[in-house]
Amino acid sequence: MKIALILFAYNRPKYLKRAIKTHVIPAGIDTFAFIDYSETQKEIYKIIDEAHIYKTIFKRPENLGLNESIKRGIQHVFNLGYDAVIVLEDDLLLSNDALEYLKHNLKYYTHPYIYAVSCYEGEPLDKRFRCWAWGTWKNAWAEIDWSLEPKEKNRDSWDVIVGENFRQKGWYCYCSEKSRVKHIGAFGTHYNLIGYLKEKFFLEKLIYCALMGCPV
Repeated sequence: MKIALILFAYNRPKYLKRAIKTHVIPAGIDTFAFIDYSETQKEIYKIIDEAHIYKTIFKRPENLGLNESIKRGIQHVFNLGYDAVIVLEDDLLLSNDALEYLKHNLKYYTHPYIYAVSCYEGEPLDKRFRCWAWGTWKNAWAEIDWSLEPKEKNRDSWDVIVGENFRQKGWYCYCSEKSRVKHIGAFGTHYNLIGYLKEKFFLEKLIYCALMGCPV
């Protein structure tokens, strides 16, 4: 099986410097990086290039946004003839065996209802799509219906749409028995910090009021 590792990066050099140090590449995997355009693109390119991990680096002339960058990048690599891909973003710290774990599972855990593997801790056959350090196969990727409209918020986000495919079609994500990935991002490519803080405050208020019996 021909497997490629893909890194997607944008304008978060501090996160990327930490993340890329944890990328222990197994033998037999080709490596690609896609960098969306930003004012820090040259700095991002330098970090990736000097790590001597990613052999093919694409510097996009425009900022596609995470959704299009991931969709187009994965499809581009599949079009090159790869059977499976491992997908990373620039704000994920990995355990030493994370990429070997994904490579092994992509090779040996093919199943009609398993459409992804993930380093995130979850049920062995999880009904939810786990998009932190994950992998999938060419035939599985081809079956994703991008026209589905999830009911939850961020309905236009690529991972939410993939998750809706899992929900509607009864797909499974093969997850790690222990987490092999840590998310360190709080803003940048695809994270709305203000929205996060508002949600965090509201959740804490709900918990407090549930305990104290006060109205929300």
